[in-house]
Amino acid sequence: MKRSSEPIRQHWVPKVYLRNFATQSTSSAEDPQAHVYEVNTGREFCTSISKILVKKHLYTIGANEPQPLHVAEETLSKIESWAAPSLLALALGKAVHCNHNHRQLLAIFFATLLMRNPRMIAVQEHGFKSIAEDSYLSSSGSSTSEGYAKGSREVYEWYSSLDKKGKHIVFIRSVLNTATTLAAVLKGKPWYLFRASDGYFLTSDNPVVVFHPTLTPHGIGTPGVHIHVAISPQLLLWIGCEVELDESALHHMPRQLVEHMNYFTSWRAERFVVSSREFGDVRQLIRNARYEI
Repeated sequence: MKRSSEPIRQHWVPKVYLRNFATQSTSSAEDPQAHVYEVNTGREFCTSISKILVKKHLYTIGANEPQPLHVAEETLSKIESWAAPSLLALALGKAVHCNHNHRQLLAIFFATLLMRNPRMIAVQEHGFKSIAEDSYLSSSGSSTSEGYAKGSREVYEWYSSLDKKGKHIVFIRSVLNTATTLAAVLKGKPWYLFRASDGYFLTSDNPVVVFHPTLTPHGIGTPGVHIHVAISPQLLLWIGCEVELDESALHHMPRQLVEHMNYFTSWRAERFVVSSREFGDVRQLIRNARYEI
């Protein structure tokens, strides 16, 4: 029998982060609201942050079994609570990312945001298939390459043989395991905090934006990759910016660059863009981002 206290509704973008994008009139409420733009339909609405970017049993193992396991959700909740003071300090414009402990907690938090999105279930299946196909096509006929190709195909066949629960477990394990590796890469890059001199920042259901100018496949460690995450409507953290700046300073970002960041935030959104304000002055920017790249 399931307990009433079990965490059934699980956010892939945590409320501790979304709260920073609450409307001004509800920002101090227990359950604040935010404006949401559905990128595929153009629908706009305002709703509480508890109702968006959430899915039942996203991280639960054996949701329909007598004793479901919530260890992944509980672990992610702990990461959120550990990172919350650092996230709040950033939102106040404090350069806490220059402190080792703050930076470590924030890096882990941002790394989990990269991995915990439900779209990663489809991404991982595509990844297993691509590795098997690429290894087959690149096989040179040598014993080493043939062995690699055979092993890759066997891994894909193993993954394909898993039932829905098995694939879900692989997803959950990758969220926690891969995030540790990603956090180490993020932590080693330069971090710069920017305030919008004019305009405001948007966020989305995919808030850590990773972009490479060539539009080719890339990871967060690829040279030239751009990573940014809006911390609040006024503040944005740019990780890995190639321009050398003072990490301890609060830098000012002109409106044109603010719009540039919002453009890529909208482009990388899976389904929803989130804002503290109505979308009147940025609606066209969001639309353009969906169709121009």
